[in-house]
Amino acid sequence: MVAGAVARGLQVYATIGGTPAWATAGDPERGVLGDVADWTDFLTRAATRYKDTIRVWSIWNEPNRPEGFAGTRQQYLDVLLIPAADTIHAVSPGALVAGPETAHTVSSNSNWYRWLQDTIAQAGNKIDVVTHHVYDSGSDAGVTKKLNASTAFGGNPNLWDVANPSSGRFSSRRAGSAVRSG
Repeated sequence: MVAGAVARGLQVYATIGGTPAWATAGDPERGVLGDVADWTDFLTRAATRYKDTIRVWSIWNEPNRPEGFAGTRQQYLDVLLIPAADTIHAVSPGALVAGPETAHTVSSNSNWYRWLQDTIAQAGNKIDVVTHHVYDSGSDAGVTKKLNASTAFGGNPNLWDVANPSSGRFSSRRAGSAVRSG
């Protein structure tokens, strides 16, 4: 599949995610890995095999959702993202590592902006691309409006629990500046 994409002049953006049953004591697909060495061995093999064809590796799909990852935010960082970034960069220095690939949700412990804030604070020097999935219950116009709108505390991440960056409240700061300044 990768060779076919490359033959057509396409670049592949690979998302690695989903826990095999043998690699976790938890639920297959979303369970926490039992052995980080197995994870880095897999990544070493994948990055070596595709080092000339895959330039961007994203680590896990929507780990902030219980359906995406059963572990905690800290486990995502310590067990998945940081070891993956270190391994991929060592094997394929020209490759980019992307994350946290969060879903745009704010319920329970899935607050995307907290996941992003922790990722940048603890692994910002490990990732090359910040990824995030924005959803809207209506149409794409609602997503665009949220991305272009200002928020009450857009430039102050410590207050995002009061008014998160996608709440649609207005102030003089744009939501995008929160990511750059945070």
